[in-house]
Amino acid sequence: MSRSLRLRSCLHGSILLALLPCSSTAQTAIEPSQLRILVGGMMQRPITLSMDDLRSRHMARHLFLGISYQRPIGRKYRLGLGAGMSWGSYGLSLSGQATDSTGTYVVSDQNWTRPVWYPFERGVTGPFAWRTDPFQIWAEVARILGQHDTGPWWEVTALIGAASPIGIYLTQSSEVPQLSETRGSPAYSATTLGDDWHAMIGLACERVYQFKNANRLSIGLEWRYSLDSYFLNELVAWPFSPEAKQIQREPHFMWLGVRAGYIFTWGGDRKPRWVRLREQRGLSIP
Repeated sequence: MSRSLRLRSCLHGSILLALLPCSSTAQTAIEPSQLRILVGGMMQRPITLSMDDLRSRHMARHLFLGISYQRPIGRKYRLGLGAGMSWGSYGLSLSGQATDSTGTYVVSDQNWTRPVWYPFERGVTGPFAWRTDPFQIWAEVARILGQHDTGPWWEVTALIGAASPIGIYLTQSSEVPQLSETRGSPAYSATTLGDDWHAMIGLACERVYQFKNANRLSIGLEWRYSLDSYFLNELVAWPFSPEAKQIQREPHFMWLGVRAGYIFTWGGDRKPRWVRLREQRGLSIP
């Protein structure tokens, strides 16, 4: 009986010893926490309004600066919070023909607002605002794709957040010069950005490169979209006259652009410089 017990215990010990190396080799490096500085150049989806022979095109471009903090929630996932601000320059073109009982008139006008750099310009002057884009806050989850310990890898990040209404008001107009004091202008178009909260979602896909110190550089594409109307776009023929016609549209905010980030990492599998140097020289770690 004792011999049977000894055989059984030896068998169990052999199985345990066989499993231990396998479990250790199957483990992968733990993802570090990270702080990411983001810079991006974005283009707003252009909106075109058409009415008879008149057309207006409403455009925008943005410079984005943001920061996000992420912590690992698994070997391939990170959960984080982010905040950022974009500075926008808005463009508006007006073209075509305006016709009434007196004849047909050629319409052509185009202009862009200059970027307004908050907080270095104060107050509201004419069509310009204190700043032309809201402050953004969001929560995000990142998914790592590929073997991130053997070179560059891909990351996909989904976000949900909101754009604040603080200090936001912009009206950008394009108006053909008046024909006379009594006739007025043949056509008028405008883009207005109001003062409301806007829920938004987003998605980014990036290629990530890791340096020897475990910090990283990311380059990729980003898409953001508001869940409610963001702009008011208008096109008016013969404003302030009995023949006036008007068309309006309230589109959502949507941008697509290129973003780059520098990522500071700590914790996880990151090693101090002196440890890496000793390992490179084949020295033991005290």
